[in-house]
Amino acid sequence: MIQNTQIVYAKPPADGALPDPAGTFNVVHTPFDTEAANLKAGEVLVENHYLSIDPYHRFGLYDPAVTRSQFPATKPGTIISTYGVSRVVRSANPKYAVDDLLYSWVRWERSDMPGSLESQNPKGARPSLSPRRRARLAWSRRNWRSDWA
Repeated sequence: MIQNTQIVYAKPPADGALPDPAGTFNVVHTPFDTEAANLKAGEVLVENHYLSIDPYHRFGLYDPAVTRSQFPATKPGTIISTYGVSRVVRSANPKYAVDDLLYSWVRWERSDMPGSLESQNPKGARPSLSPRRRARLAWSRRNWRSDWA
């Protein structure tokens, strides 16, 4: 059993203001049993190591009654979604083995079951990382592991 840390969108920032980390987001810790997670055929359970935090995220963090955007509004109470680098913890997908590293669409949380990986990689190609990037990720995992505690 682990504590699954999640970043949940709480409320839109004031019109034109930058998001306030203390008011716009909530950090939630929930118990999560990786062994009890019910994986359907084709799904994987991942542990996220790197999450994208990009300027485009702010376009989804608005009140549609006040601001217009080309991006759909993020609903309060949902976990922010983004691209990330993750390690497979459990797999019910023959294309992905335990300990594989993936680059896929995930949520801002420690453990996640991303949607269809095939739709993210249309040719069915296995996302890969160069040996240099794998070495950097291994270094980061050793040195930043306590951040998820």
